[in-house]
Amino acid sequence: DRTRAVHINNKIRQILEAFDAQQWVQARKLTVRLRKESPNSALVKSVAALVACHAPPTAAKTEALGSPLELAEDVVKAKPTDLQTLQYLCTVLKVINRSDLLCTVMKNAWDELKNKLIDADTMNFIKDQLFTAYLRGHSFIQQQQLARELYVKFKEPKYAWWAVIGTALQANGTSSDQLKLSLADQMVESMIIKSNYLTTQQELEFYIGILEQAKNFTKAQKVLADFGSLFKLEHQKLLLLAKLHVSQNQWKEANDIYHDLLISNSDSWDIYLHYLDTLFNLHSSVEEIRKKATELLQSTQKNVGLRGPFLAEMELEKRLKGEDNRMLSLIEDYIKKFSSKRCCFRDISPYLKLLPLSLLNTLCQNVKNSTLPLETLDTVSKLKETNELGDQNSIFQKVHKKTFLEELILCKAEIESAQSGKPIENSRNYAEELFKSYLTQREIERIIKPDKEITESSVADTLVLLSVAFLEHCDQKAFQCIPILEHVHLDSIHNYQISLALIKFYREIGAATPSYEMFKALDIKHVQYDTLSYLILDDLLRYAHFNEAKAVIHGIQMFHSENVRVTPDYAYKAHLHGSYTKIKELLEFKQRLERSVTLYSAVTELWYIRLALSPSLDEVVQFLTGADLTVLPSKDTKFSINHDTTVTENWNLHSEPNNKDTLIASTSARLSPHQTKLVLLRATFLKILQLIFQLKPESDVRSMLESEINPLLEELSLRSENLSLSENPKLFDAANWKLVCDVVQIYGPIMELKGKNLNSIADKLNTLSSSLEEVLTKITSLSEQIWNYINNTISSYECIPALNMFLGTTSNIVCLCIMHYISQLPQQRGKQIGAIKSSLNKTLNSFKSLFSRAQKLLTSQLKVERKEASYELLVSHQLEYFKTQEDFLRKIHDKITKSHYNSLNSLLELSK
Repeated sequence: DRTRAVHINNKIRQILEAFDAQQWVQARKLTVRLRKESPNSALVKSVAALVACHAPPTAAKTEALGSPLELAEDVVKAKPTDLQTLQYLCTVLKVINRSDLLCTVMKNAWDELKNKLIDADTMNFIKDQLFTAYLRGHSFIQQQQLARELYVKFKEPKYAWWAVIGTALQANGTSSDQLKLSLADQMVESMIIKSNYLTTQQELEFYIGILEQAKNFTKAQKVLADFGSLFKLEHQKLLLLAKLHVSQNQWKEANDIYHDLLISNSDSWDIYLHYLDTLFNLHSSVEEIRKKATELLQSTQKNVGLRGPFLAEMELEKRLKGEDNRMLSLIEDYIKKFSSKRCCFRDISPYLKLLPLSLLNTLCQNVKNSTLPLETLDTVSKLKETNELGDQNSIFQKVHKKTFLEELILCKAEIESAQSGKPIENSRNYAEELFKSYLTQREIERIIKPDKEITESSVADTLVLLSVAFLEHCDQKAFQCIPILEHVHLDSIHNYQISLALIKFYREIGAATPSYEMFKALDIKHVQYDTLSYLILDDLLRYAHFNEAKAVIHGIQMFHSENVRVTPDYAYKAHLHGSYTKIKELLEFKQRLERSVTLYSAVTELWYIRLALSPSLDEVVQFLTGADLTVLPSKDTKFSINHDTTVTENWNLHSEPNNKDTLIASTSARLSPHQTKLVLLRATFLKILQLIFQLKPESDVRSMLESEINPLLEELSLRSENLSLSENPKLFDAANWKLVCDVVQIYGPIMELKGKNLNSIADKLNTLSSSLEEVLTKITSLSEQIWNYINNTISSYECIPALNMFLGTTSNIVCLCIMHYISQLPQQRGKQIGAIKSSLNKTLNSFKSLFSRAQKLLTSQLKVERKEASYELLVSHQLEYFKTQEDFLRKIHDKITKSHYNSLNSLLELSK
């Protein structure tokens, strides 16, 4: 046996060497050979599972190795206790996300070995992995029980804390929360404080957090008073104490603390806001509030380099609703002190909107009069030649002040436009002037810093972003903005604000390819897949860029898979290092990501892509029938929307969200208030299709249609009695959903016929036949309406999402369902059955005809030469600088037209 074990370990070492070198074919061959030698060895099976779950599908053939899950289940049944097998198995179960099996195997090993004398490495591994497995599965009761067991066995303080944490984590927003938190409090008193285990700031903050959650603020204050010396920094203790005072409406005590903190730290904006909050709750008299606040602000404004005290003065005036002239004076003082800082406009923008237009005009004029002109290229060149350039920063500060002035002018113009209802006057002239200033300042920067490499941004880049912000108020804004941004992008290739702006404008004209290339260049990683994919994924789906969409979806899935795998490990490390306040944050982060609408949308749309690209009914039935659709959202799902919208706000302070109507084919704009309902609608419809292909009872399908689909359509305004697309093109979405719902309703009559003797239902056949004929006629008629609408708009790129929806989703689903219905009709011959089959085939043929017409239409569109006309459109809207840049504009135009042609080609393949 010992010789055999040595032989197996040598073979495993060879497998792991091939594994580490990613020589998957060799690893697979060695594993298959070892499995034949030792078919019943749990250790060998765990290694085989490790290779199977990591090797690429082309190398790790499951028929030879077996599926990772089946191998892992076999090993779990064997109840292994040796360290080597457990280590391999643990890795596999984390990769395939089976925390239940991980809990089972580690619990078995723990129960078997906990009272035996074994080596410390094995004991620690089993203990650690079992605890992490409970975290992974949110099994907090078992976590608490294990921690108590460990505390009894080893008498270490950390296990007492772990037991408390397991109890506190059980408070999850239910009616029993108070009981759980009270129990956690009692455990701290009995196990921690009596044994003098409360020794660190992290432990104290965690305990006070439990008391806060239980709303036991009085006790929290007492605990803080008793153990406050554990805080390393006094101001941290005072902030926590002030927070506890605010929780009990003890405004004077909290206000005094914030006052003292501001005296010692005069530039903390958050503390200023807390101070004003408590001051306004403490006093009702405006005079008293102004007096107290002014005394503090005068003492904190002695350091004129700090922004906080001067901003707080504006905030005070805003809350007091004081005189407009007073606010104007404060803003002007702030501008004099800080206009050379890039953050100046962002700081004062909330207060600018409070000024009447007349005072805003006065402010703009005053700032304009005090702003020095930018240096000219000739001046800088001569100074450089004579070595008299002097302080270079003064040149760049002038750029910042010029930028601030233009931001102010734009803000004033937008407020004026909003009040008058008229467009901004001379916006194109402003844009032209700003772009010229950018070109000059960029050349100056090259003279001053000739060896400077391409960096994140140039000082002058903000002038371009402002130029684009003005052009946002012009017609054909995308055609005007894209060349400007592409020109700047060549020099500031890593400026993410320029890249985001390009993504935005390419999206507006349906150019998904350059948008995607720009998105890739941002080097999106990790959680950014969840927070930023909304920028591009919808347009890739709308414009039929399925391969690119799948690449983004793969990135989303990989990140979420990694999150599920590693976050519990991080939480366990937080346990080990005593960072108890971080544990709940990590687990809440994990749960928030598990409910992410980005993930749900990605998984749902991946199914629709597969549905659209499947070559046959048999393949669709096969993969949809056996699919696990429990990963899709249900009506009880609590979505979390994690989109980072601040990145788009950063490049343009003044832009408003684009709320224009979008086709439902796009899965809607990701920032739409209907977003979660739309994702849920599409996911639920997939579940209905699965029920149909699984031949489930008609009542199940009808129930889901009536209780889930129809209410969602109502909420999304996608139900309408009048579906005349010629009168209202916005009904296009409703018409598509009407088609797919109608074809689903045919399932009931078809199931009435399935497996029945025709003689026994002869009296029903005529009724069924006529009702089916009526529904199918409506389906054919509505499909023709939709096709005519598409046919009339085909000359514009805006028709691509509509065509994609109709071909890739609606018509595809209708045809698949009808083909499935035909296959389920009784084989007995009869006049009525023949009529039903004929009606179904007639409808199917009408859709086949639509696909043929789509092929011809798309083929003809791909041959149409529209390049010169669209190029002239691009040129006609350019700033003067670009009208002579023919080669540059041709390249941009080629990007746009190539993207549209890619979409049409993709739809052509789809129609085939």
